[in-house]
Amino acid sequence: VGALVSITPQQSHAAFFTTVIIPAIIGGIATGTAVGTVSGLLG
Repeated sequence: VGALVSITPQQSHAAFFTTVIIPAIIGGIATGTAVGTVSGLLG
């Protein structure tokens, strides 16, 4: 894996992107849903 990463930096970049961005998107959706639910209950 280490050799593969050093040969293809784009690949590791893609993996980093996937590891960071996807959870951020999921977290954002979860937060939005929670906020919507709470404001629905309150309002």
